[in-house]
Amino acid sequence: MVECKRPMTLSKLEANVRDASSQLDKHFQEQSQVFRFGLVAIDFSKLLTPGDELFRATTGLMLMRRLHKKMDWFILHNNRIWNRIYERRSSNILGTLLRFSFMCVSEADQLLIYTSQWGVNPRDGLPSSEMNMLKQLSKCMDQVLNQPNHEFNADAGKAGAG
Repeated sequence: MVECKRPMTLSKLEANVRDASSQLDKHFQEQSQVFRFGLVAIDFSKLLTPGDELFRATTGLMLMRRLHKKMDWFILHNNRIWNRIYERRSSNILGTLLRFSFMCVSEADQLLIYTSQWGVNPRDGLPSSEMNMLKQLSKCMDQVLNQPNHEFNADAGKAGAG
């Protein structure tokens, strides 16, 4: 089970995590046989690039490094918020799923790039069996989200194809 929130300001982050974790607790109480574990998902895109601001980097490689650092920085500076809330919530909440996405500019390549970054931050004191479950989830997400897009068939637009 996942409860998702998208705070528009940093001052709303704590309230959003509290709401999502409360919703998860409610699901666990009402449907304990169906929902055994849950995650709070936070999309913090608007916290990084307010309005129509573009994220810039000199090269694609530098862009990737900066994106990873943004995720690490956000977790490092905010995980105490959700861990403090989770102390008073069901132990079935495994942690926080984090995402940001926005438009970027690779200046050397003169490319406008849409990017998305995901992270999983386990709650403090998570047992190793559940930690392994989160690691598996992270691997699966990485495989799925980094698959090439197969929606487009090169032959589909050609007259007489097939």
